[in-house]
Amino acid sequence: DPDDLFGVSKWINLYHSGDYVGRALWEPEPDRPMPLGDNAIPDEVDKMDVLLGAGAHTHYLDGDDPRVRDILRSELE
Repeated sequence: DPDDLFGVSKWINLYHSGDYVGRALWEPEPDRPMPLGDNAIPDEVDKMDVLLGAGAHTHYLDGDDPRVRDILRSELE
């Protein structure tokens, strides 16, 4: 639970299906992609796993996947 993590109020876990370090934290079906529509995480969500598709543990922040940028931007605004 995010509340147990040093006062964190929201945790959005983005991961690739081949990530060898970490994958889904809460999703009971970790290989099922989560549709995001406009890449916005609903405000009422306090924890969420988002499968970005195929990939490994690298390239999350290199700009190849605009969903990562869009999610980060929407959460920081």
